[in-house]
Amino acid sequence: MNPRQTLSSALLFAASLASVGSDAQAQGLPVSLTLDQEIYEAGDPISMFLEAPPFSKPFLVLGTSPGLTPIKGVGDFQMGLVPPPMIVGLPLMPASGERELGCQSVCDDPLIEVPCLLQVVSFDLLNGGAGISNLEVLSVAAGDCGVCVEEAEVDPLLGSNGGHAFWIPDMAKDFEFVAGGDFSERDDGTARIIGVIASESQPELRFQVDVEFRNRISVGDASHPPSGSPKQELDGAAYMDNGGPIHPGNWHYYDITEGMLTGLGEQEGAKIELSRRGPAFQVGYGANGKNLNWGGSGWFDLLTVCQPSSGDPLPLEMTGDINVSLGQCEECPSPAISEPGYSPNTASHAVALPGISSEFIFDGDVSYVERRDGTALLTGIIVRDDDANKRFELSVEFLDRINPGADNYPPTDSPKKEMQAASYLEHGGLVDPDSWHYYELTVGTLTGLDDYAGAVLHLQRKGPAFQVGSGANGKNRNYGASGWLMWELLSQVDSGPALPDSGSGDINIDLDRECVDPIL
Repeated sequence: MNPRQTLSSALLFAASLASVGSDAQAQGLPVSLTLDQEIYEAGDPISMFLEAPPFSKPFLVLGTSPGLTPIKGVGDFQMGLVPPPMIVGLPLMPASGERELGCQSVCDDPLIEVPCLLQVVSFDLLNGGAGISNLEVLSVAAGDCGVCVEEAEVDPLLGSNGGHAFWIPDMAKDFEFVAGGDFSERDDGTARIIGVIASESQPELRFQVDVEFRNRISVGDASHPPSGSPKQELDGAAYMDNGGPIHPGNWHYYDITEGMLTGLGEQEGAKIELSRRGPAFQVGYGANGKNLNWGGSGWFDLLTVCQPSSGDPLPLEMTGDINVSLGQCEECPSPAISEPGYSPNTASHAVALPGISSEFIFDGDVSYVERRDGTALLTGIIVRDDDANKRFELSVEFLDRINPGADNYPPTDSPKKEMQAASYLEHGGLVDPDSWHYYELTVGTLTGLDDYAGAVLHLQRKGPAFQVGSGANGKNRNYGASGWLMWELLSQVDSGPALPDSGSGDINIDLDRECVDPIL
């Protein structure tokens, strides 16, 4: 939006408020706002229906912070003022008192990370009356975009016992997502959390998480809220009934929770079934029970159906809960180490460029970020394992994310299965390629440093799409990624032996959010 238009709308809005505030006789006008559906997939058109008195002046207010602001003579405005909301001035209402509003939802919209709060305030500029509509929550599903799920940090003024994603007291109370960690809500009324969790204090307790939520119950449904819900774990002052900013009436729920924790590392062989316990899994502002952020939480029962192959047995029955914030996060890439018995290839590297070197590893800080717009970025320095003076600066963009359930899933020539057949779920193994996601386009650059100074290589996809997930690195069963590359020399080294004009290679990396060392 044009900043000048926004400022103009804000000034007119403020002037209208002042006018109403000075009129002791002002009465609330009937104003209502309706969305045509509860949740939208990226790419869907968003349609809103506004009803307000004919020829009144409406303003659409958009924000991300819940709050409660009384407007004298009108009513309670339910949106927080920090950060300041956006105010959009709309044309005068027509004689019918009805207007349709519309826009398009896209993956790079901030709505993917934090849903938007919508409310309309409409003023009778001649007579001084005004009215406030109901509050609507506009959510765009992240099914084809990617949203990070991570532990809910506690707000010390509002919650307690925070700083975890999974709380399972019979094992550990500090499980965090250390790799993966995707939360996808779909327009078919289902959602899914996948990733790898580990205990911060006992990193040998490490599990692959796959939890499905079904039967979404939205605001306005006859069964909203479901039996036993909501679960209100924040201090009472946080909720709107007590003057706080959190309104559980705007949360949505999933009636069914089913999933599996699969043991990794020292817990290999363990399988633990997860199911709903008590209140339904809830999603919304403050719904994680630890802070005011957009998040989710729910209690669950656990049943150990397979014990670890070695070490101490796990309790047969356990309980726990999930407390997560939802947004965007960063992974910490490392070379994928070949796992004996699973990978037929003994090579362990981050990047292989045969003809130059098949053993490039990372040097210093490196970053892998999956964004909510359906793209990802890998950056850092790679160095030859046998010569520290031969280095490249690496920057690779991955575009057009393809998630399970998409029409073109999996993409052409994918998946790329490089481990022993027994590693995969179809042959009784742990690795499930149907849980991976992909990026259809790969475009990148290698810029030479030190002995390679002057060299520039262009990178692009070769064969299978770049794949991400548990076992996707092709070297071990950790959460990671891999993809084949073609490279072309754009500029030769300044001095020393010349590099080949072109060639092929690949990327094989582990992805750990907290840089916890892989446990094989």
